[in-house]
Amino acid sequence: MAVGDVYAYGANVLLNPSVGTTANGGQDNNGYINVYGGSMPFEPDDFIVFNFINVTPSGELQDSSAMTGFVVYETYADFVAASPPKYTYVPQNPGQTADVQDDAGGMGDTYLKFNGTSIFQSSDPGAPAMGQLLITPLIDWTVTSPSAGLQIDRNTDFDYDDSGSVDPGSIEDGDSAFNLDANNAELICFAKGTWIDTARGPRRIETLHAGTRVVTKDHGLRSIRWIGQRSVPGMAGQAPIRFAPGILGNFAPLYVSPNHRVLLSGAVPNLCFGREDVLSAAKYLDNGTTIRPSPCKTVTYYHLLLDQHHLVRSNGAWSESLYPGAETCKALPPDHCAELAELFSTLPKLKQNGPLARPVLKAAEARVFLPLFPQSPVRGLRFQSTASTTRLSRATVPSTS
Repeated sequence: MAVGDVYAYGANVLLNPSVGTTANGGQDNNGYINVYGGSMPFEPDDFIVFNFINVTPSGELQDSSAMTGFVVYETYADFVAASPPKYTYVPQNPGQTADVQDDAGGMGDTYLKFNGTSIFQSSDPGAPAMGQLLITPLIDWTVTSPSAGLQIDRNTDFDYDDSGSVDPGSIEDGDSAFNLDANNAELICFAKGTWIDTARGPRRIETLHAGTRVVTKDHGLRSIRWIGQRSVPGMAGQAPIRFAPGILGNFAPLYVSPNHRVLLSGAVPNLCFGREDVLSAAKYLDNGTTIRPSPCKTVTYYHLLLDQHHLVRSNGAWSESLYPGAETCKALPPDHCAELAELFSTLPKLKQNGPLARPVLKAAEARVFLPLFPQSPVRGLRFQSTASTTRLSRATVPSTS
């Protein structure tokens, strides 16, 4: 059997919640859990890699699967840059594991619960002690309060290809087994329909391909090295974040994955962080109105890789390309990971684990910007396609300064 990793953020993990189990009811009458209380042991933007053994060839956990330890990074940026971790948890005694419990109380399509993670300890300063651990990569507990209670069905179907039906026996068909590929958080992605500035003017991202030259903020035209796509349920932690027109200077609504980072410029980053501009994950800028999650049945996300980490113009706003790092590769679906591994070996110009295009803010730092965003869309932006870039025409374009 293979090994595999589950990726989650601190916001997806609860310590010592009260979990009630019902063997019947829920989807397909296969049971559900009710979750109440508990606490988040890690910071919401901590990035956590849980290590498992005895994973099936299809990427599912089973009764013989077990957790062997986990690593916590300060941010996702630290993870992809292979920076030293914040905490490393290992078993108290060599060979100890936390076994997967194959029933409604231990595992479902979208959750994992372990009673025995107290066997994992970290010698790193400030590392919290472990106990009962609930891992839900698609649920953000900073948004869904555990104190209010939440029912999570053991079986959950997902129409990944947006065909209008669930393919029986496929990864779409809920079978109560936690699938690593289905649950790992989407990373840096643009939603289908996003306009990207290219050498021939703005083009929809789904029409781009390896070799297409795109406009970057710092280095002019650069060629796409790889582009991948994946359709996922557009709900919970994978729902796209919608930026209303004009909020970032965008001429149309901009939809990106929650962890996609957008550029913030003006006086505020200069005063607060000593930088002319900074990057923030889209989910940290949620103000409930003009920047907010936009749940949908299915969303198709596109990964755009250049020769290094760049800023590209998307619907008129600057945001990041996929960071070309070995750890990023591991966090992608297996077929994408295999493609990138081959690409890294054949294209030496790809700068793996190179510098980020801009400094990246943590959640608390990004909240400084929330009062600056308008609470209603900015009207009057006009979309003008030219041979090199998108032009926005308006008397006043909103600024985060």
